[in-house]
Amino acid sequence: MPSGAADINPSMRSKSTSKRIRMQRERSVRDKYGRKKFERYHNKTADLDGRIAPSMKWFGNTRVIGQTELADAREAAEKATHDPKSILIKAREIPVSLIREKAVVRDRRSVLTLRSFEDTFGPKATRKRPNLPSGSLTGLQDRVQTETEGYSKGADALRNKASVTTVVGTHEGGTANQDALDNLAAIGDRSGVNPHMLRGQTKRVYSELYKFSSLHW
Repeated sequence: MPSGAADINPSMRSKSTSKRIRMQRERSVRDKYGRKKFERYHNKTADLDGRIAPSMKWFGNTRVIGQTELADAREAAEKATHDPKSILIKAREIPVSLIREKAVVRDRRSVLTLRSFEDTFGPKATRKRPNLPSGSLTGLQDRVQTETEGYSKGADALRNKASVTTVVGTHEGGTANQDALDNLAAIGDRSGVNPHMLRGQTKRVYSELYKFSSLHW
């Protein structure tokens, strides 16, 4: 069909349309015994040999590099790393994963050169041992039992009251409010909570509560 004929008669088929229709109408060529001699790849029932036609478009977006180029790039990158005046601008174009060498796996036996078995275990060991109050479970049980028997509730109450006095402090004339001290001491005796934690754990919380308590006491 000549060029421009589709504008004159739109119902006419173009060259590409004619080729496509001709391709779709093609059938397999068979011999007199019915065996296929030729068949197009577009046919679903065609027995393909599994080979793809070679084409450069499959390898257009890939890059190939040899060991010589890698060695040159590795040397150049090493020089640029030690040179403070050189800057690497385009890092994406460099195969960094191929340039960088793998980390050398350290041998565990190198630890023996620093500290031998004789210096670590046995009678000649020089390692520091933890300072434990008891060396066995029986010793720990005896220690707990001794501290439990020697516990005095009265002495603990006096200690709590003294710590509460230190926390509350004095105000307006240097005397503390005895009622507040007694209440805090009673709370400490009943709950067993450290009286330092009754007013918070920071300086800011203590100062805010002290302002509030000084207004109502």
